[in-house]
Amino acid sequence: MYDLKQLFSALFETFDGSSADDLRRHLRTFPLAKRWNISADYCIGDPGRPNDVYAFTLTPCKRDFSELSSRIAAALPTDLKRCSEISKSATDFLKKPQFFHIAFIFDEKAHVFDNGPGGPTPNEVVREFTSYLVGQFRHFERGADAIRRMEQLATEAKRKSFNRKLFQQIYLLSVFFAFCSLVIARERRVEHAWLSDQDNMTTGFDQIVWNLALETLNGIGRARKIKAPASPIICVPTPIAELEQILKNPPEQPIMRWPESATKPFMWFDEFIRLPDYVAGAVSAYDLKTTDVVGGSQKHIALAQDFLASTRNLAALRVQMKDGLQFSRITYHKET
Repeated sequence: MYDLKQLFSALFETFDGSSADDLRRHLRTFPLAKRWNISADYCIGDPGRPNDVYAFTLTPCKRDFSELSSRIAAALPTDLKRCSEISKSATDFLKKPQFFHIAFIFDEKAHVFDNGPGGPTPNEVVREFTSYLVGQFRHFERGADAIRRMEQLATEAKRKSFNRKLFQQIYLLSVFFAFCSLVIARERRVEHAWLSDQDNMTTGFDQIVWNLALETLNGIGRARKIKAPASPIICVPTPIAELEQILKNPPEQPIMRWPESATKPFMWFDEFIRLPDYVAGAVSAYDLKTTDVVGGSQKHIALAQDFLASTRNLAALRVQMKDGLQFSRITYHKET
């Protein structure tokens, strides 16, 4: 398993050598913004795509989401999978300086919990790792709920039926959320909000991804002397009946969630997820080895030509976790 401090050192080194100036330009454009939203979507395990992608969009935002939500909805009316064509105005919208996109690309299978030949098995590594986390959460008194979730995870990890593949995805998502907050925090002290599409990575193991992300954010922040926000706002679906009140009076606690009695949560931040949705769709379809756009559909070709190859607000980072750890910046070029 890769040492987390070494992983972040390699990630920061790659980002700083290729993308940090672009992010700083984005931040300077909005000097008065007090909060940045970090919205995320993914393309994981699609057999028709050459890459797995974790995509994030960083956006300065007021507490009231409605104005920007309306603008996103007008430019990107549907999720990428529900549209057959992409207009030039849509790709131009993705390139607006208000957005900064970060994509983590896996074009080969990741081996996060592999210690190599002769070492413990991946399952044994996960069990040792989750047991270590339980000790850390208890030592630092992370709270009863967080400790309970981690203890449940450690118990699950001991079972033969444990879904190690899902846990690896959750772990990577937590690392990347923390990284996105850290690259902002070292440049400016602002409030952060984390918004994610809802799937097994965000709901699995009692939403443990948020506890892992917070732990990584604070731990790596201390190690790198970055004053990171201790508790980003974690946005989750909320019933429509409570939406208006929450937007007017955001809660003091960091997690914005629906009550246990709710039966039909509402994705009130769905428009914000469309931004990384389009980025993930574009990047996942671009074969890094052949430079072909897999599938050849109009929308993916348009995204490759009119967005990927012509934007300055995208940091596309290739991640290799097979025989060693390596990050590299990917640049895209328009075909002539």
